Amino acid sequence: MDWTIGALLLVVGAIVGFFVAKYFLTQSNTSKKVSHNAISEREMLTEQALIHVASTRKMLDEIQRQSGALKSQLDAYEDLLVSSKQVKDGESFNFFGDQAMTFLKNQQKEAKPVSSNAGFQPPDYSEGASGLLKGGQQNQTENEQKS
Repeated sequence: MDWTIGALLLVVGAIVGFFVAKYFLTQSNTSKKVSHNAISEREMLTEQALIHVASTRKMLDEIQRQSGALKSQLDAYEDLLVSSKQVKDGESFNFFGDQAMTFLKNQQKEAKPVSSNAGFQPPDYSEGASGLLKGGQQNQTENEQKS
């Protein structure tokens, strides 16, 4: 009987040990998963930040290129203004260019004044009755005479 009790205690100890080991292993696996998730999330955020920095650098380069072009255009415009002040009085500066100035000169036509005749009145306002009210007085007088 001593042997059976010892064997039963050994079996019960093995079963309890199995569940305790399983509990501790699942805890370590979950902590590994959590740490692995944190590492992968950190890597993903780093990658996104690098992409963001690269796109920002591209935009900054484009803005610098455009500002350089704008500066050169502004300098050219300023030189043009300075040179136009130095133009002689007899010479004129074509703002639109030769073709456009010719086109604009050809498009300008003098407006012919419209003569208005003071004695002319529109038909609705001529001396006699006209329009919808024509004969309105006659109909009223005829209705009054019938009554």
